[in-house]
Amino acid sequence: MPGERRAASGEQGDEQSRPPLTARRSPLRAAVYGIGNILLGDDGVGPAVAHFLEDNYFFPPNVAVEDLGTPSLALPSYLSGFDVLIFIDAVAGGDAPGSIRTFTRDEIVAVAPGIRISPHEPSINDALIVLDFAGDAPRDVVLVGVIPKSLEGGVALSAEVDEAVAEAAEVVLTELAVRGVHVDPRCSPCGRRAAAV
Repeated sequence: MPGERRAASGEQGDEQSRPPLTARRSPLRAAVYGIGNILLGDDGVGPAVAHFLEDNYFFPPNVAVEDLGTPSLALPSYLSGFDVLIFIDAVAGGDAPGSIRTFTRDEIVAVAPGIRISPHEPSINDALIVLDFAGDAPRDVVLVGVIPKSLEGGVALSAEVDEAVAEAAEVVLTELAVRGVHVDPRCSPCGRRAAAV
């Protein structure tokens, strides 16, 4: 019937006027978290990198950048609601101080609870396991780890780890870029060490 044809063509017209599904999706929600105790020497590298990023780059509204310090039992509450999580932290390893290693989500959760990649309680893998049970764990997680020289009391990073701050920040920016998140520098050209010196 003609009326049926008009309704069908009207529905088709409405469908054609809608933007593609990819254009209607919300932007990817990402969080970049620096973790560590700034009073324990190189354990403060995570917060240092987070501050370096905040001082030198503009991030879009869908990207949170934060120094979490040592969130302890509150850590799981910071992880839900994001598509991508990028952590920066001091990590154990046999490489030279200031060396940077990245860990995928699978590598993080493969570490048995109670064995620490980083020195904080609960560990990132513990928090992810808790959220896995709750059905609210982000699937895309990266840990950008910096090998410390010293975790003894003191407010200063070692020279080796201080030199790694800008490089670790670049690793974070690369991880965001491969996921389609691009940021702009606050100045052009920016000295890469400007905020860390």
